[in-house]
Amino acid sequence: MFEIGGERLERMTPKGALDRGITAVYQDLGLVEGFDAASNIFLGVEPLAFGLFVNRRRMHREAADLLGSLGVVLPSTRARASSLSGGQRQSLAVARALVRSTNTGGLGLIAFDEPTAALGVRESGHILALMDGLRRKNFAVLCISHNIPQVLELADRICILRGGAAVWLGRRGETSVEEVVARMSGVNPHA
Repeated sequence: MFEIGGERLERMTPKGALDRGITAVYQDLGLVEGFDAASNIFLGVEPLAFGLFVNRRRMHREAADLLGSLGVVLPSTRARASSLSGGQRQSLAVARALVRSTNTGGLGLIAFDEPTAALGVRESGHILALMDGLRRKNFAVLCISHNIPQVLELADRICILRGGAAVWLGRRGETSVEEVVARMSGVNPHA
């Protein structure tokens, strides 16, 4: 049993999570390589004209506005996902999660699974800045990562898991890289 926004639930489906404004940016990004940037951002929530037809002009305009507000630079919202860099592709996935999260009027929680795993230093910095910007806009940001220095830089609160169970909960200032590694591996950090 858990509670979300005052609602007590025993379980939740993926659709139920989306309906409540909870979405994710997966490690594999889940982009459709042959689709353009705007189509990837609005996948499944395309703006419609007359309730029937995808309003592509509006979709590209809103995609450009959203990417601009996130500080993301693309050659064009018409560029295919397959032609973009790793950081640009990750930014598309973030924008898509943001659109899905805000379209529901729900909580605004975005979970990131290893958000910088395949990125270079510069691209990682940009994604971390995007995540921090979302946090500053009062989105709940959940980051699942093995990059402990990044977690300690970004997180307000940390939950360390070992074997699928929480072994420590606390604020970032209450722990260190060494203590996190020790807890993850089952070693007593204060022994």
